[in-house]
Amino acid sequence: GGSDPAYYEGELHKVPVTRKAYWQFALDEIHIGGDSFARGVAAIADTGTSLLVGPTAEVARLVGALGLPSEQVGPGGQYVIPCERVDSLPTLDFVIGGKHSALHSSEYVLQLEIFGQKACTLGVMAMDVPAPAGPLWILGDVFLSKYYVLFDFGDDSLSFARAKQSVPEHK
Repeated sequence: GGSDPAYYEGELHKVPVTRKAYWQFALDEIHIGGDSFARGVAAIADTGTSLLVGPTAEVARLVGALGLPSEQVGPGGQYVIPCERVDSLPTLDFVIGGKHSALHSSEYVLQLEIFGQKACTLGVMAMDVPAPAGPLWILGDVFLSKYYVLFDFGDDSLSFARAKQSVPEHK
């Protein structure tokens, strides 16, 4: 199962797997609005996780860097954001193998309808994965809907590329 250029654009950017159990790789750092708030952390890419998930202390720093009050935690540990603030939130940038993968606020904030009201929640939640696997970040669908990941069993690597937003239909 090689890579399928129908699903991504530009070049695939390859990084080695650092721990085989989970398709784990090194996340050089995470920037928010240009400031680094997590350095040299482990991460996994997981299509079975809908959000971005990070260690409690780092997610708390992220929420602080976004200027969100940490007590606004809603159902399932998600942070509720006033929808009118979404456009003014900074870019979240994941540096993987020296390459930047940015998510704009509209991509990391989820818009939901709750009882007919529009609600916005941060697509990031805190969870501490215990050692030896953790601490780590889990890049779920919030990341994977924008970035295509090729999992390569042959040489134990993952490759990232910008996903095409319209995937061709299979006839």
